[in-house]
Amino acid sequence: MANQGQVSSDSGTVLTDDPDTPAAGDPTVTPVIQQIEADVSVAKGGPTQVTVGGTIMYTLMVSNSGPDEAPNVVVTDTLPAGVTFVSASPECSEAAGIVTCVLPSVAASATVNLAIDVTAPNTPGTLTNSVTVDSGATDDPPGNNSDAFNTTVVEPDLSILKVDNPDPVQVGSNLTYTVTVTNNGAGNATGVTMTDTLPPGVSFVSATPSQGSCTGTSTVTCNLGSLAASANATVTLVVTPTAAGTITNTVSVDGIG
Repeated sequence: MANQGQVSSDSGTVLTDDPDTPAAGDPTVTPVIQQIEADVSVAKGGPTQVTVGGTIMYTLMVSNSGPDEAPNVVVTDTLPAGVTFVSASPECSEAAGIVTCVLPSVAASATVNLAIDVTAPNTPGTLTNSVTVDSGATDDPPGNNSDAFNTTVVEPDLSILKVDNPDPVQVGSNLTYTVTVTNNGAGNATGVTMTDTLPPGVSFVSATPSQGSCTGTSTVTCNLGSLAASANATVTLVVTPTAAGTITNTVSVDGIG
């Protein structure tokens, strides 16, 4: 805004000078700045529990309660130690465990959703993920500019039980093993695999799982997929003894979070 006064007399007209400029007769120039006010906030979500090595998808909700549009909105997310960064929304980039998301603006009364995917560590524990948001506007109130979210990392606890029937069994008759795999842990188990290396003196007949599939005849491998906490899967394995004696059959199970 420019403003200039003048005074006139019989001797002429004199213009006022701006004291901040050296030239005579300059008008007084005053910058007029419009203050942008916006209430920018951030809220964070995600899974409260995940198994070791599992995927965690964090959600970030950036909101502007106004009254003005918020320019230059920057979201800073500090990933927990031990996680592995996988991907994030196109507005975001990651460096040294810090994800930065840059939004040119967020309109008044609008919400922008962002996502960050990471892989949980292979050890159980609690992960705390913190996020902050800032903008080029005067933010009032500032107390909602940060949030944190906790995720508990748990590990599966797989057990296996094998029952044979009949016992004893006649040579040339079918012997049925019923194998039950149970997840006693607090988290889901994935990639559950049962392996049974058949002993000498038997011939393979069939292997039928309650879920997944089985392959092999001398070594039977059953890929059972996922088991939720407290869930179980069974495999019915049928063989035929070919000689008299004692049959010792050992089975194992493996899986990850």
